[in-house]
Amino acid sequence: MNIAEKQGLLLDAYYDTNRVGVWIFDEKNELSYGSFPYSTLFFQSRISPLHMMAQENNHELFFLASDNELYATFHFSENDVKKTVFIGPVFFSRPQIWRDFERLSFCRTFPHGILLEICDAIPVIGLMNFVSLTRFLMLAFTEAAPSRVEMEGQIQSLSTHKQQIPPLPDNEQPEEDCLNTYRTEQLFLNHVKHGEIEKVKAILSGTKKVRSGKMSDDTATQRLFDMICSTTLVTRTALQGGLNPTTAFSLSDFYIQKASRITQPSELTMLSHQMLLDFTRRMAALRKQQDIYSLPVQKTMDYVSLHFHEKITVGQLAKHAHVSASHLSRIFKKETNTSIQNFIRDVRVNEAKELLLTTDYTFSTISSMLSFSSQSYFISVFKAQTGRTPGEYRRRHGK
Repeated sequence: MNIAEKQGLLLDAYYDTNRVGVWIFDEKNELSYGSFPYSTLFFQSRISPLHMMAQENNHELFFLASDNELYATFHFSENDVKKTVFIGPVFFSRPQIWRDFERLSFCRTFPHGILLEICDAIPVIGLMNFVSLTRFLMLAFTEAAPSRVEMEGQIQSLSTHKQQIPPLPDNEQPEEDCLNTYRTEQLFLNHVKHGEIEKVKAILSGTKKVRSGKMSDDTATQRLFDMICSTTLVTRTALQGGLNPTTAFSLSDFYIQKASRITQPSELTMLSHQMLLDFTRRMAALRKQQDIYSLPVQKTMDYVSLHFHEKITVGQLAKHAHVSASHLSRIFKKETNTSIQNFIRDVRVNEAKELLLTTDYTFSTISSMLSFSSQSYFISVFKAQTGRTPGEYRRRHGK
């Protein structure tokens, strides 16, 4: 085993143990190793730590990409070739509200759904633990490293700007039964998760004051932040409840993009209610499906929901459901009153609707993404199902 292989095993084990990513750039500033799951995507988008450090002309051991994204960096030589290592990112604290996400260096680069995935992959690490993790790698790859005391001094100087938020005065503490208290928020999200439409409607139409964290003095801006926070929470809840990830993230992006174009507070409130009920209805439909269909049919529906972008055969579905193809076709038609092929077609058409409304993808791209045999066939099927061509559908809905 050569040195490079040993280094690779060490770095892989390092990530498996603490989930802190490591990036290595060669002398041409090309990414040669990246254990952070999104390192390649960051590098291609020119928002990697190498690009950040170059923009800021930063040569310190530790540096902040934002007030909540911490990296460490050092150099080492291998066969007289100089390489640059970055460790991170790590968070001081987990982002919770849109204001937290908005401050991240990569917030404006990615769609909402991917942004959430990236943040979930970034660990929250205490400063002293991060010092230990950094010093370990420096000693593994270089001949020497600053003392622990020196490193702690450097990293502490970075964190002094982080101000503690003072507690609210007693007369401004949130009421126990406000919607944004943890207990009530979880109860509300549980109603969404289980598709309890009437309970969600009852809360939305209630007269009790809903207190939100203040993020702006402007009412419309405050409502926009509230809307984004609610959408983030509901999207995660729906994913936990089994909603298809593509559907959940497409809905999330659709409502947030739509909200960003609204300036009237009352319209933002109405859109927020629409979003909450939309997710709840979809979860209700999902629960109904799970209640009335046999296990092989449920497995077939779930498989199609996850693999509609691939070519799917009845044989594949039957193998997944552990029944014969003929038996699956028979019970599927009996329980759903439609054939498996028609169900696959309907799922793809519904996904096409989402893509037409929430993206600028061409019809050719959508056709390819959804495994239609050709663009012309996609247009033909879409029109047969909706009564409109994809172009007419997109224009009618304002895209």
